[in-house]
Amino acid sequence: MTLGGEASDVTFSAQRLYTADGIIVDSDGDPIPGVNVSFSDGAAPVVTDSHGTWESGELTGTVTVTPEAPAYEFTPADAEVKHDDASL
Repeated sequence: MTLGGEASDVTFSAQRLYTADGIIVDSDGDPIPGVNVSFSDGAAPVVTDSHGTWESGELTGTVTVTPEAPAYEFTPADAEVKHDDASL
């Protein structure tokens, strides 16, 4: 690769992106829409749809997934996901 007219050695590092998805339900098993779901790896947060489902296709490594919504306390409070088990 040539940078600025001079030959340079450039090393790139990459991590594989993967998709994780899940559903958030209340104690009666009914879906909860509008739950904010955040990710510890810095991926953009997502919001559950009308069926309580969410999906993120931008995850790397082992990630802690945390749901948040007013008037709800979630059990567990968060969950860890990695490429091998990317569906919660």
